[in-house]
Amino acid sequence: AFNTRALLSSALLRGNIWHNLGTAYARLFLFEEAAKCYEEAYRLNESRESLRECLLCFRCMHDETGFMRKAMEHNIDDMGMQEIKNAV
Repeated sequence: AFNTRALLSSALLRGNIWHNLGTAYARLFLFEEAAKCYEEAYRLNESRESLRECLLCFRCMHDETGFMRKAMEHNIDDMGMQEIKNAV
């Protein structure tokens, strides 16, 4: 039998749902909301893609302070930060 409760209790699945919600917000240019969703996604799914998208949102908001704070909080090195900066 398919166990929906067990599936929804999966941190990975919940993280991926948050990631998808962040993508929906980002496509509406609601980058602040998107960044929060990606941050929650990363907390749950530990996916570097979720973290990258979170940082990209700060770049799209032109929030260099927020970008640097999040990058340092998650130990992103200079090369990683430059890669994200070049993506926007």
